[in-house]
Amino acid sequence: MPPGQPERQKVGHPSQKPERLIEMLVASSSKEGDWVLDPFFGSGTTGVVCERLGRSWIGIERNPDYCRIATTRLRRANPNP
Repeated sequence: MPPGQPERQKVGHPSQKPERLIEMLVASSSKEGDWVLDPFFGSGTTGVVCERLGRSWIGIERNPDYCRIATTRLRRANPNP
């Protein structure tokens, strides 16, 4: 991971996990085209990683502030859905 990348990933969620960690989990437990469920979606890291790895995903988050963070982050990661 290039220096400084973790700081660029930070979006204001207190328990946000690094994309590289989620990437390893998703890649090791699913295949391209599979569905991934994240019942604690938070800042949307799982969705961003799944988009990059060719997985479909479902994210569940009840906090409206985190929903806004995740929506903004996903739009930036994939501006042409």
